[in-house]
Amino acid sequence: MYDKLEEGIDFYQEFIDKDPYSTTAWYNLGIVYDKVQNYIKAVEAYEYATLIDSSFSSAHYNMGLSYIELGEYKKAIDSLNRTVEIEGREDTYIYYNLGKCFENLDNLERAILLYQKSVSLDNKNDDGWYAIGNVLDKQEKWYESIYFFQKAFESNEFSQRNSLALAEAEYKTGNVISSIEAYEKASVLDSTNLKVWLDWSYIYFEQGDHEKAKNLIEIGIDESPEAAELYYRMTAYLISQGNYKEGFIFLENALILDFEKHVLLFEFFPELETQKALIKIIDQFRGDVR
Repeated sequence: MYDKLEEGIDFYQEFIDKDPYSTTAWYNLGIVYDKVQNYIKAVEAYEYATLIDSSFSSAHYNMGLSYIELGEYKKAIDSLNRTVEIEGREDTYIYYNLGKCFENLDNLERAILLYQKSVSLDNKNDDGWYAIGNVLDKQEKWYESIYFFQKAFESNEFSQRNSLALAEAEYKTGNVISSIEAYEKASVLDSTNLKVWLDWSYIYFEQGDHEKAKNLIEIGIDESPEAAELYYRMTAYLISQGNYKEGFIFLENALILDFEKHVLLFEFFPELETQKALIKIIDQFRGDVR
């Protein structure tokens, strides 16, 4: 696939050498550079297209998206606004991407207004609904975020991102049953996503239902048997129960899979004394697994 894209770059470059004023060739060259994630070259190609034809709205729009990838949000805003000026119409994804720019510039209030504009133009734009919920989540306005994550989920029930966001927001507000339901939906959409099993199981663990917590981790391990994170989490659950013998079996497997991720245990057990004890145990395995 990458070779084909490289061939595309050569093709359009040769075309441009013959006809340097071809806006279409410059524009298509920009698209190919975008696909190979060379966003600096993509911007250069779109710039040439807009220099030849300043009213080429698609080139301005794509240039804005490339600037977003480069983290040049103010330049992206200029390009996207120029697109609106040229087309003389409102577009849901132009406003969505403008919102993304302002969010990354930490102008969250402006970002929300733009995201709201985006969903007002297309109420099935789950990206826009999700983005509003995400900004509110950043502001720790979890009760308010639930409505928007729910709208995102209703707009696209096949997006695991939407299910997980809703699950987390419900959990943060204490709506445990609703959170569990959302995690269950997320697990159906992609059972290999470790976050589902780690976060879902933790709800049961926190409530004292350690068996359900362990059962969910076991399901996760069945789905992703090479995921060290799941073995470390099972280790943590077992040690918390005082089941050290079985816990050390999972710990050894976790260390074999990815030794460096043993720090995950320290995140789960922030107490210094517990960490010291874990370090002693891990040191016993160090020579065997490295």
